[in-house]
Amino acid sequence: MNITHRQEQNICIISLKGEMVWQEVQTLNAHVTKLLEQEGVGGFLVNLEKVTYLSSSALGVLMMIMDQCMKRQIPFGICSLNEELLELLKSTHLNEAMTIFETEEAAIATLSQQDENPQ
Repeated sequence: MNITHRQEQNICIISLKGEMVWQEVQTLNAHVTKLLEQEGVGGFLVNLEKVTYLSSSALGVLMMIMDQCMKRQIPFGICSLNEELLELLKSTHLNEAMTIFETEEAAIATLSQQDENPQ
């Protein structure tokens, strides 16, 4: 799995490529933890457009990231899921817990507004 990140507006965007399997999960978790500790992170987005497989441990890490964001009161979302990944989230009911966006652009627009207007 390849992990890249960038910041657009005030949103930290993690883009993943390849298979998210157990061996890669710890690397992703450590990477995300470092990013969340940085100043100025107003939202967090995981782009799954180029992910071909999510293991159960990867789903757990996504939930952990969401939990870390909630504790810090940072808006969180995932975007650009293919049909198989979307069906996986639906079958595990994680689509009810996570905010899912069709596109990265829609996610950035919404998450940046949420940061400007915290609940």
